[in-house]
Amino acid sequence: NWAKQNIPDFNSYNNGTRSIGDNSDVKIIINFPQSGDFITEQLSLSFSINSTFHNISSVEILWNDVQVDKFNAGPMPSSYQKSIMVPKLELQNKLSVKAIDDKGAAFQKDIILFQKSLL
Repeated sequence: NWAKQNIPDFNSYNNGTRSIGDNSDVKIIINFPQSGDFITEQLSLSFSINSTFHNISSVEILWNDVQVDKFNAGPMPSSYQKSIMVPKLELQNKLSVKAIDDKGAAFQKDIILFQKSLL
């Protein structure tokens, strides 16, 4: 079909959201944007992290698997508001929030975002 012929790496598109790590305790909730939203280069991000058993020490924000921000985590539960200028906006993009505990274990939440058409 048209999409397979015209969209680069089409088979990797629309794979939905994904979480990695032992998410039995660490909860990462991305409030805004929502998976599937259409965005521009200036991104407003709102998310929260909660953990009872893991001492979350740092948080990373990744855009298409490239780190765009890293900062120390606050006490749990924590809510964050960030404004990010994304480095390269593709037709389909992956936004990841990664929480890292004091032992180096990583917990990640991914969402898929699409480029807003300027037309």
